[in-house]
Amino acid sequence: MHDCIITQIVSCICTSEPLTAGGPDVLRNPSFPFGSWIHPGLRMARTMDPLAKKIFKGVLVAELVGIFGAYFLFKKMNTSQDFRQTMSKKFPFILEVYYKSTEHSGMYGIREQDQEKWLNSKN
Repeated sequence: MHDCIITQIVSCICTSEPLTAGGPDVLRNPSFPFGSWIHPGLRMARTMDPLAKKIFKGVLVAELVGIFGAYFLFKKMNTSQDFRQTMSKKFPFILEVYYKSTEHSGMYGIREQDQEKWLNSKN
């Protein structure tokens, strides 16, 4: 009789010779050293569907474009008061996010400087 330790993942690690029983629903996993056995529903797929690969790559590219776009937008708004004025006219909600993020990081007074300059330029 074989001495086996049964884990929660329905695998059996044998301490002597490999098991021969187990039925058709249990398969031998050759990548485990001590004659481990796992249920086929618990195995991970090694290859991805080509459509899944395309979707994954598309999502990854979209995320990278979004990250770099947000970085360059923040950099432009952080260095150009004129660009911030343009953003206040076209996209005021984005400018509000910029002001809140700079205030949260400890840089106060940018909003007030902008409002003062824009008020003086109108007069």
